[in-house]
Amino acid sequence: MISTQYKSEATSVTNRRGETVSKPEMIEKYNKYMGGIDHQDQMLSYYSCEHKTIRWYKKLGIHVFQQMLYNSYTLHNIFSPTKSLYDYRLEIISKLLSHNVRGTTRDSLPKNQVHVLQHYSRTNYDNKKKTLRRRCRQCWVSKKVRKDTPYFCADCPEQYEFCLNNCFKEFHKY
Repeated sequence: MISTQYKSEATSVTNRRGETVSKPEMIEKYNKYMGGIDHQDQMLSYYSCEHKTIRWYKKLGIHVFQQMLYNSYTLHNIFSPTKSLYDYRLEIISKLLSHNVRGTTRDSLPKNQVHVLQHYSRTNYDNKKKTLRRRCRQCWVSKKVRKDTPYFCADCPEQYEFCLNNCFKEFHKY
């Protein structure tokens, strides 16, 4: 370690076992004041979301998000220390990834309006004719299955996508 703040003189420090040991003053101060950061790094390492294969900017974003999550957990524990970090993370993630992704619920739809399933019109991507396909909302929300479909409900405020199974009827039944 290199520092201009502390001298290279050794100081006497009592360790965990009660033994008196001499350490450089810089090491003693580091151990005294850096416990919170080390603890945060330790806690973040238990639930690592970063992988070797992802790009650096994604790693940076995930790391910043994890630090914000840990800081909010620390503040939460000041007022109600009842949850573990794992339970707190699960609760926050479930709130962020709720079933109501786009803000519209079945209850907010007009009751008397008839909804009709429509097909996306053909679009031109890279001079090839391809039909636009998106994830079926009902399959994703209720069954946790990703199923792409070219059909959507133009009458819903958010224009949800639905597959031709019973998903459209299931969502719109009152």
